[in-house]
Amino acid sequence: MRNWIKLFFISSLLSVTAHAEQQLPKLHAEQVSLSGLSSGGFMAAQLHVIYSSQFVGVGVIAGGPYHCAGMDALVADVITAQSRCMNPCGLWLWPFSLACERIFLPDGESLAEEAQEFSQEQLIDDVDQLQNQQVYLFSGGEDETVVSGVTESIEHFYQALGLPDDQIHFRQLENAAHAFISNASDRSCGSEGAPFINNCDYNQAFDLLQTLYGPLQSEGSTGTGSLLEFNQTEFLGSEEFAASGLADSGWIFIPQACQQKRCKLHLAFHGCRQSAAEQDQNSLLFYQASGYNTVAENNDIIIIYPQIRAMDTMDSLSDTPYNPRGCWDFWGYSDDNYYNRDSIQGRAIMAMVRRLISTREN
Repeated sequence: MRNWIKLFFISSLLSVTAHAEQQLPKLHAEQVSLSGLSSGGFMAAQLHVIYSSQFVGVGVIAGGPYHCAGMDALVADVITAQSRCMNPCGLWLWPFSLACERIFLPDGESLAEEAQEFSQEQLIDDVDQLQNQQVYLFSGGEDETVVSGVTESIEHFYQALGLPDDQIHFRQLENAAHAFISNASDRSCGSEGAPFINNCDYNQAFDLLQTLYGPLQSEGSTGTGSLLEFNQTEFLGSEEFAASGLADSGWIFIPQACQQKRCKLHLAFHGCRQSAAEQDQNSLLFYQASGYNTVAENNDIIIIYPQIRAMDTMDSLSDTPYNPRGCWDFWGYSDDNYYNRDSIQGRAIMAMVRRLISTREN
C-alpha cells in the first residue's frame, strides 16, 4: 500500500507544472457538505453555521464548536483558541480536572444562543437552516491536542439549536490520537504528530460521507478520477488574498463520471501542518491519503481540498498573517470577521463553491 502511495505522490508532483495555473472548473455540483480535521474541523463547523443555507451536513474531526475562540469576551480569541478550545485542563490532576472541565470546556448551549443572536443580526445565515442537516463528530480517546470534551460541546451546540439526536452522530475510538483515520496509512492508531493520518482499521472518509449523504457504495467503480491543482488566488483581490493566509494553489478530485453529470460536492479541510506545502515534512498528504478520493470515485462525489500556507515570520508592516503551522483561521489571524459572512477565508471558500455549482454554460 505504501509503495502505491509513493508512486501516486510522484505522479502528482509530475503534474504540478501542468496544473499550477489551472482555474477551478465550472461543474454542476449539488448537495454540498464539508468536513475537517483539527483547525480544519473548527473551520468546517464555522462555515457550516455561517452559510447554513448552502450545506446539507458537516463532519468535525478533533475540532470544536462554532465561534469557540470568541466565547470569552474578556480574553483574546487567540488565547481562548489555544486553551479552552483545545485542552484546557491538561495540566490539572484528578479530581481537580473534573472541576476544571465543568468550568473551562466550551459551553455549547451558550455558543448556540450567540449564533442565534448573530443570525438575527444577519451576520450569518438563519440557524433554522440547520434543522434537517446531518452532523458527524469524531474524537480519539488518546487525543491530547483537542480533547473529547471540546468535540462533545459541538453536540450540545446543535442540540441547543433544535437538531434531534438521530441527526447528530458522535464516533469515538478509545485508542485513537489526534489524527484523521485512514487505511492508506501504516502509522499506528495512537501515533502522535505529523502527518496526522493514522490507521485504526476504520474507514473514516467512508463513514463520514455515508453519514452525511446516506448509503454509499464501498467498492464498485473502475473509473479513474482526476486529482488537479487549481489556482486559489483568483477568489480574492490581491490585498485580501495576501491577508487571507490561503495558499496559491488548492486541489480538487473529480470522479470520471462527474465530468458530464451532476455530482455531490464535499469540502475537506486539512489540519495544521497538513497542507500541500508540508510535503517535505510529511510522508503522507491529506488530499492524497485521507481516503476521500476512493469513496468519491465510487459514489460520484467531487472533493475539493482548499489549502492554507504556513507563515512563520511576524512583520508588523506586512499584511501577511502570522500562521507558522498553516492552520485555518478560527480565532481571527486573518481578520476580525472570521466568524461571520465577512470572513476573508469564508468568502473565498464560498466563491469556490459557487464556481463548482455553476453549469458549464454559465
